[in-house]
Amino acid sequence: NSRLVRAIQLYADHVRYLRAFTLDEAAVRALVLKGLKRLALALAAGDGEAAAEAMRAHLDNAKRILLDKTRRA
Repeated sequence: NSRLVRAIQLYADHVRYLRAFTLDEAAVRALVLKGLKRLALALAAGDGEAAAEAMRAHLDNAKRILLDKTRRA
């Protein structure tokens, strides 16, 4: 489905931009890696509830980081 492919391409470009915009600080990178490790461990353990909580925390942090960066720009 070409529309689906295009939507994924647009989303991927957006994510790449957000990474470039937000991951220039070592503290931010460390926080993101900590959250992703937490998520990976929960997934590896087969713990759906922990994985869901880790993903929510990761997305909350991402939102906060983006808003902080936008306010400072």
